Amino acid sequence: MSVSIQDLILIYEGSVKRVWKPETIDDILWFEYTDDYSVFDWGKMPDTILNKGRALAALGAFFFQYLEKPDIWKSLPGSQHLGRFDRDWLDCRWSHPVYKELLSRHGAPHHCKGLVKGDGQPATWKDVAGKGVTYLQVLPAAVFRPEPYQLIVE
Repeated sequence: MSVSIQDLILIYEGSVKRVWKPETIDDILWFEYTDDYSVFDWGKMPDTILNKGRALAALGAFFFQYLEKPDIWKSLPGSQHLGRFDRDWLDCRWSHPVYKELLSRHGAPHHCKGLVKGDGQPATWKDVAGKGVTYLQVLPAAVFRPEPYQLIVE
């Protein structure tokens, strides 16, 4: 897919992230993570963290790709790193239908399509370490936001 930066429409901007939509493509979004950072709800801080945006895009893509693999999930019950957890609690996790029927058979489904450069071409790990913005390309997902509710205790 060839896309020009000029063809992107900004659909959301927070204090540290932007979400773009290619003008001619309805079913793709590009997340741009900036080097800005925020603290709690105070908003954007005055300085930046060099390459933070690149790191977040790369980490996001890595974890989506890693956790989609069923073999990763199948190997968890035998992991020595889980030895300090309560065995009964773990056995309950491994027997849960989400683990048995979904994760260990199919991996974790997700909406991430991968990393792209500003021209819409797939980005390599070398591209992420280079110059220019690397975007995390995702499929749109429905976001459900809870309604504020006041609990009255009498």
